[in-house]
Amino acid sequence: MQTASAQVSICRSRRCFTDDRNNTQAQLRETGLYLTESGQAGLIRQIDLSV
Repeated sequence: MQTASAQVSICRSRRCFTDDRNNTQAQLRETGLYLTESGQAGLIRQIDLSV
């Protein structure tokens, strides 16, 4: 069974997650919403981690 989805919206953001010393640990790049064929909404995010 395949589930088709249609992208509803993309929000580009540059939210940074830092540690106690203000070093960047991760950065939220994009967030997207989608709908399944059954009408359920979902959320997907792209997060870049620092190594």
